[in-house]
Amino acid sequence: MHGALLAVALTLASAHGNPPTSPLSSDVKYFGGRVISNVKIVEISWGASVDSNYMTQLQGFYTAIVKSPFVDWMTEYDTIGLTGFADLQPGSNQHIGRGSFIGNVVITPANKSTIRTSRPSSSRSSRRTACRSRISTRTATSIRFT
Repeated sequence: MHGALLAVALTLASAHGNPPTSPLSSDVKYFGGRVISNVKIVEISWGASVDSNYMTQLQGFYTAIVKSPFVDWMTEYDTIGLTGFADLQPGSNQHIGRGSFIGNVVITPANKSTIRTSRPSSSRSSRRTACRSRISTRTATSIRFT
């Protein structure tokens, strides 16, 4: 896999005669504020009909990704010693490090017929609206950590 990526980069470089550069590499500015130091992931599944094999695969992915070099690369966005670009105020002085996968949560609505949507119930907006409603009114009948 790494060889294929290297071959693509070399092909791009030779096709244009110059090595590829990132126009954004010098344009990123810190304007203050906090960053997520050590992410904690909780997977939320809507309804008990979510395939358990799929949930297990996602658990493996989330567990691996938060402890991977991909997260290590995020240290370039550490805010240690930085000041805000616009206001010159001290930054949050944070280091971005590896995180953790907390678990899976399955949310099942108390009564699916009370969820009113103009789209099919599988749409993202209807799940979000119903989830917020159930959490705010504490009417979710099943919240399960696995």
